[in-house]
Amino acid sequence: MQEGAGGSHRLREITGARFVAAAIVFWTHVFWVRSMPKPFELLASHGRAAVCFFFILSGFILAYTYRNRIRKGWVSEFIFARFARIYPMHIAALCFSIPVALYSIRHNQNFASWVNAATLTPANAIESWLASAALFQIYIPHPHFGFLWNSPCWSIACEATFYVSFPFFFNFILRTLKTWKTTLAAIFSCFVVQFLLIFISVYWVRHYSNGDERHVMEEIVYKLPFFRIWEFWMGCCIGLLFIDFRPRFLQVRLWRDFGLTIGFLLVALIVAATYLHVYGTFYGHWFVLYTLPFSVIILCLASGPTYLSKSLGSPLAVLLGDASYSFYLLHFLFILLLGCFYHNRNTPFVVIIETFIVCSCTSIICFKYIETPARLWIKTLGRSRKDEPQRELNDSVSESKRSQSQFG
Repeated sequence: MQEGAGGSHRLREITGARFVAAAIVFWTHVFWVRSMPKPFELLASHGRAAVCFFFILSGFILAYTYRNRIRKGWVSEFIFARFARIYPMHIAALCFSIPVALYSIRHNQNFASWVNAATLTPANAIESWLASAALFQIYIPHPHFGFLWNSPCWSIACEATFYVSFPFFFNFILRTLKTWKTTLAAIFSCFVVQFLLIFISVYWVRHYSNGDERHVMEEIVYKLPFFRIWEFWMGCCIGLLFIDFRPRFLQVRLWRDFGLTIGFLLVALIVAATYLHVYGTFYGHWFVLYTLPFSVIILCLASGPTYLSKSLGSPLAVLLGDASYSFYLLHFLFILLLGCFYHNRNTPFVVIIETFIVCSCTSIICFKYIETPARLWIKTLGRSRKDEPQRELNDSVSESKRSQSQFG
């Protein structure tokens, strides 16, 4: 998501919004180390929808970045850039997770039960770490693979699958969308397909699965790319709508503010419906129901200044947004450590605030000194390899000219 997100003034608010989404994920996981009244726990159950925001935004940014950069050889350049974007910090966070996880197994009873530490062997630990490093852990529904090493990186594994699909989706779908009507149809089609998939999944799990229903939904439906890629594709279509068919009314700030407010009201209604037990155990509020409101919010924030521009577009918000990827990958490790020192979910609230601040500062350091240098180095390496044949050709031409001057 980095390309275009921080470099364009128009998308500064989008960059700031990324940190807000990452912070929501942090506060969702806080409920694992601190007890809260039931209404707050219900509210926290919606925090996982922030990952939906990331998936839609990822598709939007890629469509925005690559829409007008399609040329010969762009696919290899795209894959290389995506690798440089996500992999260095992912590996760094996995390395940081090794001492944290090993310490947590001995001092955090909740974590030990999550990863089923009683059956954990060194071979299992190594296999699960390598699976996480290869972004393959989401395809192995076992606690050793899903929770042991930096659990939130499951979404990075999904993103890797999305990136592989992007060139195909762009060539076979996006390039065929010639009007705003067909683009909107594609957006709603993705929403309908995802809605039907989760509806069918709930029915199948309840009638044909012998395991725990919620566990199956979390490990299969919530985390597998097959069920989540529709959000990414929706984001791609929204990016196309933004670039090629942007509605004229979004050029007026009043309408952008109105659309943003409508998006937030829809989010509030989805959250409020939880307290009225509207969903039952449908699980749609985990991500599906949020896709359309999030799409509206992203489109309005990207289209120009809004009443959130001063806050989300401020230098601090943009810096935190740039570092939000590092924040997302590191925050769970801090929460695990809290669970080691404060048991039975009794972590003082002031300690949680301090942890949030420390995690934010650490993410900025990692962004500046790990994420950015590694990304630039990998991109430089890719360009040098790409230019190697041209350099060889230039050397051959130069040698030929020298030979001609000597013997001609």
